[in-house]
Amino acid sequence: MPRGRPKVKKPTLTPAQPLAGMPPRPPALGRVAAQKWGELIRVLAPSGLLTQADGDVLEQYCVAYETWRDSRAKLKAGKKSAVMTGRNGGDYPSPWVAIRNQAAAEMRILWEMLGLDPASRLKLPIDVGPKLHENPKDRFFHTRENA
Repeated sequence: MPRGRPKVKKPTLTPAQPLAGMPPRPPALGRVAAQKWGELIRVLAPSGLLTQADGDVLEQYCVAYETWRDSRAKLKAGKKSAVMTGRNGGDYPSPWVAIRNQAAAEMRILWEMLGLDPASRLKLPIDVGPKLHENPKDRFFHTRENA
């Protein structure tokens, strides 16, 4: 007589796949964000990782990038320094510093999701060419032997 609970076979789940294809560019993007969108589509499209479901993440990145660029420009402008003097004579950081830093923090999170930095690209399931320890001749001859 068997003891304990009977073993139940767990169902194998297949992850849902989003619709293939490029996400449509949002019409409300500013000029800088729209340029960044086009640039990222050109860079990311060949990897085959972008889908229609990635539009929101891509849009957030592009908007954060535009905010970051705008805040940097405001800080570089003559009268907008990183440290401002208040009415009572005390110094305080410019609000543009906080805006720039927040946009940069958002960009860091989002660029990891999109694989835009070397560390996050290592985690993505794409073939980016031969590994450092792999000899390209081995790949060539392995393919030729099996043909």
